[in-house]
Amino acid sequence: MAQRCRIVLGCAEGKSNQDVAAEWGIWPQTVGKWRNRFVARRFQGLVDQPRPGAPRTIGDEQVEQVVVATLERTPTDATHWSRASMAAESGLSRSTVGRIWKAFGLKPTWPPRRRQPRPGTSSALLGRCGVSLV
Repeated sequence: MAQRCRIVLGCAEGKSNQDVAAEWGIWPQTVGKWRNRFVARRFQGLVDQPRPGAPRTIGDEQVEQVVVATLERTPTDATHWSRASMAAESGLSRSTVGRIWKAFGLKPTWPPRRRQPRPGTSSALLGRCGVSLV
C-alpha cells in the first residue's frame, strides 16, 4: 500500500511512468497499473482486491491457540508436541497444524532427542586419545 501511494504521489508531481519506476526500482507497467486504478477509483483503487481461491476456513483465533499452546504448554503424555498430538488437542488436521508451524517457524520437536551412548564408548574413545580415567 505504501508503494502504491508513493507511485501516485510521484505521478502527481508530473513525473512519467518511467521516471517513477526508475526512482522506486519497479517496472513502468506497475506504475501505469496503479496510476490507472487511482484515476478510475481514487483511493479505493489502491486497496487490494479479493484474491482468487476458496476463503479461509480457519480463523485467526484458532491459529493463535495452536501457536500459544505450542510455545507455552507441553502435552500431558509427552515431552513435546507432535503434529498428531496438537491436531487432537486443537481439533484441526495434522496438515493444518504443520502449515501453521511452518508459517510461524515453529519446530516443537527440535532439537531431536539424543540417543544414549553405548556402554564403554566414551572410555574407548578416551583411550584412543591417550587419556586415562584411573
